[in-house]
Amino acid sequence: ARVRLPADVSSISLVGFSGGAKAALMAAEKNTGLSGVVYCGAAVQPYYLTAPVPSMGMTGMADMNFSEVLSYHASLDTVSNSHTLFINNGKHEWPDAVAFEQAFLWCKANQCRISRRCDPGQLDSLLAFFFESTDRQKDLYVREIALRHLVSSFNGLCDTEEDRKSTRLNSSH
Repeated sequence: ARVRLPADVSSISLVGFSGGAKAALMAAEKNTGLSGVVYCGAAVQPYYLTAPVPSMGMTGMADMNFSEVLSYHASLDTVSNSHTLFINNGKHEWPDAVAFEQAFLWCKANQCRISRRCDPGQLDSLLAFFFESTDRQKDLYVREIALRHLVSSFNGLCDTEEDRKSTRLNSSH
């Protein structure tokens, strides 16, 4: 696709659900420089990791592949790449529009990080939207996950130390 439609590779993200999530993760390994991969409802075995790209996992608490996604996410702690996990109350299904807003913002933040080009106004808008989205979370556990997601998404782009302290994070994810 990049041959037919040239684009800045740092503006490209891959997204997949279930088997498509596994395909997106495998394709991301072969295409360096992507802004990230969003894998929903499934993941690959950690031993497939050779050149991990920034990744965001999305899964529901009742997803049949919940433990697979958690295991893959935990394995990313052993490699140096940006990653985050967004958990909702759903089952094995595409995440809702609110969750995809988070994924879109995460991809945009990664694009800023990778390209090192980010309009300060755009960054402020992304942060404001993240805070608004997090404030809508009523469940405290899901809210803490959203705050961890916020910190990992903007770590290195702006000062996240206060947010890191409020969620008791000691290392970046």
